[in-house]
Amino acid sequence: MAKSRLTLQTQVLRRLGDTAQSIWTGAEIDVYLQEGYDLLTAATGILWDQRYLNDVANQALYDLPDDLWEMERVTWDDRRLAPATINELMAADGLYETTTGTVEAYALEGDGLRKLRKYRIPTANASSTAIAVTGTWGAPRDLTSMDPTVVGTWGIARAVPGW
Repeated sequence: MAKSRLTLQTQVLRRLGDTAQSIWTGAEIDVYLQEGYDLLTAATGILWDQRYLNDVANQALYDLPDDLWEMERVTWDDRRLAPATINELMAADGLYETTTGTVEAYALEGDGLRKLRKYRIPTANASSTAIAVTGTWGAPRDLTSMDPTVVGTWGIARAVPGW
């Protein structure tokens, strides 16, 4: 059953033995509840999702969205790509920045912040027309100003309803 912020706050104050709020204020409890929520979402990866970047022929670099926090898996043309460092790409192919062919790997370094590089550059779009990025998307919400109806994939609540 969903609990409101006020219900959680009341339960915490009861456990602290301070229902009169003579030591702890409701605002202080809210700060600790928010910190706990932030830690829980980071530790559990509950904001996990899969999103897509439009695949473009003859394009190697893609800007990653600002709300991507952690990347777990990247696929191209429904095949999982191996992560690679720029040093690994250089050792395998000195012309990795311009080599064309079937995409085999991706790199997240060497081209600036929040950039994904496909290694080999396809001369045609993938049949699936998208690069699938699976990972943690979005920052934990501010529990005092969020939409209480937000529910994630498979019915996993992405926030405490009622806040």
